[in-house]
Amino acid sequence: MRRELERTTPESVGIHSEDILHLIDELEKCETQMHGIMILRHGKVAAEGWWSPFAPGIRHGCQSLTKTYTSTAVGLLYDEGRVSLDEKIADIFPEYLPEHVQERIRRITVRDALCMSSGMYRMPDVSSPNWLKEYFTIEAEKEPGKGFFYNSATSSMLAAIVRQKTGLSLLEYLKPRLFDRIGIDADNLRILSMPDGLDNGGGGLFSTTEDNARLMQLYLNKGMWDGERVLSEEWIDMASSYQNSTEEDKGIRDCHLGYGFQMWMCRPKGVYRADGAYGQYSIVFPEQDMVISINETAELGVWPQKVLDIIWDEFMPRVPAGVISFPEAPEAWEKLQIRLRGLKADPMIYAPVPDWVRSAEHVEYRMDDNRISIVPGVYHELSGVENGTVEKIAFRFKRSGDMEMVFQYCGQEYLFRVGLDGNGRLNDTLPEWSVPQMTFARGVWEEENRLTVWLRYLETCFEKRFTFIFDGDDLYAILEEGNSSVAVQNVVKEKVTGHKIE
Repeated sequence: MRRELERTTPESVGIHSEDILHLIDELEKCETQMHGIMILRHGKVAAEGWWSPFAPGIRHGCQSLTKTYTSTAVGLLYDEGRVSLDEKIADIFPEYLPEHVQERIRRITVRDALCMSSGMYRMPDVSSPNWLKEYFTIEAEKEPGKGFFYNSATSSMLAAIVRQKTGLSLLEYLKPRLFDRIGIDADNLRILSMPDGLDNGGGGLFSTTEDNARLMQLYLNKGMWDGERVLSEEWIDMASSYQNSTEEDKGIRDCHLGYGFQMWMCRPKGVYRADGAYGQYSIVFPEQDMVISINETAELGVWPQKVLDIIWDEFMPRVPAGVISFPEAPEAWEKLQIRLRGLKADPMIYAPVPDWVRSAEHVEYRMDDNRISIVPGVYHELSGVENGTVEKIAFRFKRSGDMEMVFQYCGQEYLFRVGLDGNGRLNDTLPEWSVPQMTFARGVWEEENRLTVWLRYLETCFEKRFTFIFDGDDLYAILEEGNSSVAVQNVVKEKVTGHKIE
């Protein structure tokens, strides 16, 4: 049975409520969009908050934080004696080997893969159903165990080892051995598949902020949970310590400090983290006996580092090492609780609904040729499903001022309720093949005939922004798609025209 983590005041575990408030202030000032944060100390939750519409039970794309779950599965295989760190990858997958394999490739071990030190500097096309076979056709530039080349294909190959050794998927294997034992709700997890049906062990997992905190609390506990051993201390020590130089990495400053088994060393001595793109962090502070778990959308580049710097420089020095408590501070604690309960990801945007809209009730448009999808483009790539076409868009205006927007996409209708009152509306109407299912839709009439609608994909870092211009019998639609940071990053921009259907 799942045991809830104990909630307590920050002061009882040696953190000042005011210091957590300061941390929240600093995080909100920098160019990142916070989604959720949990701070655990001495195994207890000292603070937790989610920026609405994000919420505690909503799973969130891990991106490369998935890699730490994958390596944990390999660690369990290691503890069971079913895999050796010195075992050759080629020996595990003989049926995938081409006729001619470079000798360096034949010598890559499980340890090399865990450390990103295969000697390879090029990866297979992961959109191909033959990606695993193609993995063994690439020539390594260095001897195995030399160099560092960070990539997700190798992590998915580690997940494939779990399937090869056990006949089970990554989540099936981890459920009784990890998830059930440390209180992660396996039924709430989702994972993307590679084109051949194998697990995307490099970036495909969707879990909650608390799930990630529980995983790294297990590492902080040296593999123990509620007095029972889940993972060997030997594995914990290897996985969480410096195993490989990362000087070759092209990422942020805190990606140049060394790598363990699918996790990163950090600037403060002894601190390490599970890490996913756009700032999905679960950080372990052994000396402080603390875990900080974060979901966010930080712009790629400087801002993921900025978030870490805030934690290292603004918060960590305020948390003394060792077991210590402070006198309770009821007023500061209550102020913190009010702040955490009132967090919002977006400022309220509102404008009156034009008079013509109130009397229109329903308008529908047949759209010209386009490649507009109602699912974030990255998930088409990851799922191997090509972009479809939006054939029609219908707008149903309600007397309340709200609106329903209906896309006919690939022959099927998908309805989104859109809030026009300054708040959004929750929907779960995406195609069945899409792992992300939940959207939060809000809109505003920026001009008399100009409507902007944001579709935020709540389980992800992504958002679509539609600008609709109503011009008589014609509809002009502009789609901008990117991550859901302070402003949509225009990685996709498409214009399309629609014609009114009477």
